[in-house]
Amino acid sequence: LHGKKVEEVLQVDRLDLGKKLIACHADTLGAQRTIFLSQVLSARNAETGQRFNLESWTEAVRIARQRRR
Repeated sequence: LHGKKVEEVLQVDRLDLGKKLIACHADTLGAQRTIFLSQVLSARNAETGQRFNLESWTEAVRIARQRRR
């Protein structure tokens, strides 16, 4: 945040694929924040701690949304 590396567990509230933004919140951040996907350096599953590819995740969300239409 604000040009600094921060390790934080974020709860994703909304994913905007068009603008490539994540609307999220975390206890330590307080209110809801909007983060560009390009700002995320790495991602892990909060429950398992395993890394996952953010691009693959966003693509899976995009495909799932298309199938629901």
